[in-house]
Amino acid sequence: MSIGKSTFERAVIDVAEDVNKRPPTKGWQQRDERELWYELVACLLGSRVPFEVAQASAKSLDASGILDHVFVSVVDRDYFNLVFSVLSKPVWVRTYYGSQRQIKYRFPRSRADGITKTAERIYHSSEQSIRNILGRSSDSRSARKNIVERSHGIGAKQASLFLRNIGYSDDVAILDSHILRYMYVVGITEKLLSSVRNIGTYERLESDLYAYADSLGCRLSCLDTAIWIVMRVYQKEFAS
Repeated sequence: MSIGKSTFERAVIDVAEDVNKRPPTKGWQQRDERELWYELVACLLGSRVPFEVAQASAKSLDASGILDHVFVSVVDRDYFNLVFSVLSKPVWVRTYYGSQRQIKYRFPRSRADGITKTAERIYHSSEQSIRNILGRSSDSRSARKNIVERSHGIGAKQASLFLRNIGYSDDVAILDSHILRYMYVVGITEKLLSSVRNIGTYERLESDLYAYADSLGCRLSCLDTAIWIVMRVYQKEFAS
């Protein structure tokens, strides 16, 4: 089923109006370090993995108590093995249609490695905490760059999602495949991209999307959330 640009835009604008009515996200300064670490882990798990699976896997790690270990013990091979063990077990995931089924996380070994190395770089270094990293950053782009540099397996998209989720900034874009497809459909980009790895390209596309949001009278955070919702529904209901 083919849907035109104007139909997509109208749907996104309507959804953005609803998104704008949601209560504000709890700010990062009101969160303790454990909350910040959990959110960073959840974003790390979200790379190339469906949102629902990443969230369920993050909650499984949280329930196991493993995430607390980084604050009291050395992060080593034993810690990797604990994380890998949890991520290797199926988790219950609620599907788009409301049912539940057990799904295994797709990349247990590489993500366990990423979580372990990220914990080591942050908590067993001069930084000592995510709060320190954020507090020393001058703005949202600086914070994103610092999070990427001090993490393992987190790129600009995941770092942007992290900053959004903790209430640090709403002027960063989360350029996942849904957003990039929409940008192509409505003519913001000339070529369809599936991902963006180069930070310079990411920031240029982010600026383009910011200008587009401004032309529609939307905040960037509301707009890309609305795009994500609309494009997910389109992909599941019409594109298959």
